Amino acid sequence: MLTTVHDAATSGVALLPPARPRRCGSSARVPRDVHRAWRLAGRSIARWRLLGPATACVCALATPNATAASYNTVSTVDDSGSDVVGLYTSIAIGADGLPVISYYDDTHRALKIAHCEDAACASAATITTVDDDPNTIEGRYGAIAIGDDGLPVVSYQGGTGDTLKVAKCVDVACASPATITEVDDPPTIGGTFTSIAIGNNGRPVISYTDDGLKVARCGNSECTGIASVTTVDNSAPLTGYHTSIAIGFDGFPVIAYRDQTNGLLKTAKCGNSACTNVVAINELDAGGEYAAIAVRFDGIPLVTHFGGDGALMLAQCGNTSCNAGPSLATLLDPPSDVVGMYTDIVIGPAGRAFISHHNVTQGALMVTICLTSDCFDGTLSSTLDTRLDGAAPLGKYTSIALGADGLPVISYFDAEAGALKVAQCGSRACDGLFRDGFE
Repeated sequence: MLTTVHDAATSGVALLPPARPRRCGSSARVPRDVHRAWRLAGRSIARWRLLGPATACVCALATPNATAASYNTVSTVDDSGSDVVGLYTSIAIGADGLPVISYYDDTHRALKIAHCEDAACASAATITTVDDDPNTIEGRYGAIAIGDDGLPVVSYQGGTGDTLKVAKCVDVACASPATITEVDDPPTIGGTFTSIAIGNNGRPVISYTDDGLKVARCGNSECTGIASVTTVDNSAPLTGYHTSIAIGFDGFPVIAYRDQTNGLLKTAKCGNSACTNVVAINELDAGGEYAAIAVRFDGIPLVTHFGGDGALMLAQCGNTSCNAGPSLATLLDPPSDVVGMYTDIVIGPAGRAFISHHNVTQGALMVTICLTSDCFDGTLSSTLDTRLDGAAPLGKYTSIALGADGLPVISYFDAEAGALKVAQCGSRACDGLFRDGFE
């Protein structure tokens, strides 16, 4: 694992030496920038350790005498042999304090849920097929939330791209048959790019795409009643892509999304719980792909997204409705890597943002942590899992949550194995080590 610090003021990226590096072998050379980082930190170069090919010696930073709890972990949660599973992952922390993940089984065209049996998902998970119709495709574009009753609820595209559906679990592991409801069945393709949150009245509220940005507010907490469905923004032919929804301090939804026609990141602030009244629609930045939104403790929404040059970008709204000028920041922009895809964001207890994202160039899962609540005083970025040379990429379809222990936990897709994986940080800085077969 390689940890870097990004200084937003200078746009500089430097190695962060949180621990003593080990040598890959007698022929390995310690890179000059690592020497410099350690010298500036008043530390000495020790040994390196090989995690991959000999050409990739900068691959781990180990803390001497570290306890196991300080190590990052990578676990395979569902690897069904020749089946391809783990697309469209979404993770939440259940009422029992354990991660629960919704995802898509591409081989069987089905929605699945994995309930972890420990905080790192290292033990065998309880895996359930939730919606599996042999005649249709179920479970793409899924998103999960935990209802006020402590039970998971999942929004997703069903009916081979025709409908928006919701599955409401009846137990914390979703092991028993869920209650499945068709929420919206538009005449065109619908239910793409779903995102779900629990409103101030305990009802799920879902943003998604169907000839524009739409919002569905369920009729009850199980989503079995008649839903309120509203078109929020259809100002351009391809609007409402990459939606992400959160609940503002006023109890009403705020949504980030991409205007595909004009290449813009936009937000919509709802004026009531069903979003039948829209307070403001605003343009925040160019781009908007892979948008993810979270509301900070002061009520200000933060939105991460993919910058056009491959960077990981952040827009901080100017007020709680996002209708004041946003502050924009480049969180990570290495000169030769594309790092800003498949973003997700969660706010930590100190108000700092934790962001999971995919490094396309390296085929890797990354996490970036803001050093301050506004993200403008620097970030800490770490690679948690990376592909071997010539292998398919890791780290697509990322989703992040903070566990009951306060540690970041991330679900993602391993394209090489066709598997669902989970990475848990060993500290809130995510600057520990792998335990995935290397210790």
